Amino acid sequence: MLYAHAEERMREVAGRLMRQMNVKRPGRNEPCLCGSGRKAKKCCGV
Repeated sequence: MLYAHAEERMREVAGRLMRQMNVKRPGRNEPCLCGSGRKAKKCCGV
């Protein structure tokens, strides 16, 4: 897929930013940090 690489890169950058900000990543079954109300594993995957 064309977007698979972009999605992977977005997760990589988001993870790096969260580590820099010392923010704990949400668990797979916790709500996503973006505020959508979806589980993190089904939403941004950060």
